[in-house]
Amino acid sequence: MRKVEKPIKCHYANLNGLNLRGRVFSKSDLSWSTFQAADLTGVNFSGALLTRCSFRGAILTHANFSGANLTFADFQGAIVENASFANANLMWAHLCNTNMLQANL
Repeated sequence: MRKVEKPIKCHYANLNGLNLRGRVFSKSDLSWSTFQAADLTGVNFSGALLTRCSFRGAILTHANFSGANLTFADFQGAIVENASFANANLMWAHLCNTNMLQANL
């Protein structure tokens, strides 16, 4: 069983290239943060505020974005296989060259 982490508020965080597998960012506000080339396998971003975040080249396999606000988020070149975007706001999100095989939209 994973440790439940409290929601955080941290804008403009540079999390590029980090291994954050299985972390819980549920209901957190990480707007304007960058996760470029980070390993975010199984991360829980449900209900999170991720406006203008960059996930370029990140690994997001089995990530949970249910109910998240991803307005203007950038997923270019990311691997988003088997991820859940149920009820997520993807308005103006950049999804070019994104592998979204079996993602739940």
